[in-house]
Amino acid sequence: MQVEREGVRFYLTHATPSDPHYGHIAADSEDWIAETEQIHADVLLVGHTHVPFIRRIGRKLIVNPGSVGQLRSGDARASYAVWDDGEFILRKAQYPVETTIAKLKLLGFKETVEQELAATLRTGGS
Repeated sequence: MQVEREGVRFYLTHATPSDPHYGHIAADSEDWIAETEQIHADVLLVGHTHVPFIRRIGRKLIVNPGSVGQLRSGDARASYAVWDDGEFILRKAQYPVETTIAKLKLLGFKETVEQELAATLRTGGS
């Protein structure tokens, strides 16, 4: 999906432009070069990996805000990005992890899945 705000063109995708559902590229991978070449935007806003990062490649900026829960960065706090005055900033915030886990238990997942999700929520995937 492409949108424009305040003269800045954004390309938004869950994973990567070449594989919007399942693409998985590490923040420092050179594979991002090819991904940025195929879009006509100033900012590529991605997710899927749950690892927050901001990276510039040429004139394009790649932003992964991380996630609220299920982080994979070793930090269990919620991670998000703020766009202010043309600049992106990554931020972290505490949230009620144990309340979230209690609600998770009500969803009826298999015990092994529930334990894995709870561990990730508590540790940030470390």
